[in-house]
Amino acid sequence: MSVVDPIFSLKLKIGSLDVTEAPFITVGDTLTVEVLSNLDPANDLVSLKVIRQSDDAEIIIDGAGHHLRDRNISYLNSLHFDTSSLIPGGYEFYIETSNSGSQGLYLKSESISLVDNSPHQEGEENEDAGADYVEFLDDEPRSDLVIISSDGVVTLTIPGDMMVNDTQWSALESLKIVPIELSHEDEIAAYNVTPEGLSISTPVVLKVDYGEITSQVANKSNTVIKMYEKGEWVSVETAVNESSGILCVNVGHLNDFKIFAEVGPVPSPVTVPGPVVTTSPPATATPKEEPGFEAIFAVTCLLAVAFTLVRRDEK
Repeated sequence: MSVVDPIFSLKLKIGSLDVTEAPFITVGDTLTVEVLSNLDPANDLVSLKVIRQSDDAEIIIDGAGHHLRDRNISYLNSLHFDTSSLIPGGYEFYIETSNSGSQGLYLKSESISLVDNSPHQEGEENEDAGADYVEFLDDEPRSDLVIISSDGVVTLTIPGDMMVNDTQWSALESLKIVPIELSHEDEIAAYNVTPEGLSISTPVVLKVDYGEITSQVANKSNTVIKMYEKGEWVSVETAVNESSGILCVNVGHLNDFKIFAEVGPVPSPVTVPGPVVTTSPPATATPKEEPGFEAIFAVTCLLAVAFTLVRRDEK
């Protein structure tokens, strides 16, 4: 028989980033739960503990209705935790075993904290709940941050008054936008954004210089920008300025994006009716009237009278 120490740890990710590396998290983001353990994944029961730091309240159901208490490890591992039910503030995450449901073992992982960094006056209630922040951010005035793609085509403008602290602002400054290879016939250009999957509190302006990409597409009004979200390309409402050749969108997530030339439905050919030609019916000849019996009788009588007169004259 061999005996080993139990392994029991928790990780939280947003996109491909560990939450400790992400600039900030907003209410509504989805966190991916990763559990590393050598306990029985199918039979040993554990709980994901989510504790609100303001009042030590435990969240037992996430925004998508997932129950977090007394679940097997397989259930919690790779769980997508929906933060839409959380109110702004600080939270502590950890996993914990149940004595009765985990072979008599009591284990608790190290905690992961999302800290409330927002300034509060003593006794003041949080009036910024509508801002939808899980991690509150410092409010330092800064100049707008302008990020340009490596090929000079894309410009991303981040307002300087966005509520972020110095660490998070530095992360935004590290954003890179790089062109990548096309994969579909209807793509005009494609770009990779790193770090990926960042949610931002204020929509930012993304501009694409259309003229720098191509001048071959005839109808620029059919051009649309799509962003990669949850495994699919989703169209973003795109403003097209044909005179300046600029595409413009407001985005709330920083993900990979592509520019597509969408082809609209081809109208069915319409048959234009030609002039209507009307032909008069051929004239019908009026049939000759054949002489009737009465006419023949009258002529015969006249001939008879004439013949009688001629005979008298001869005598």
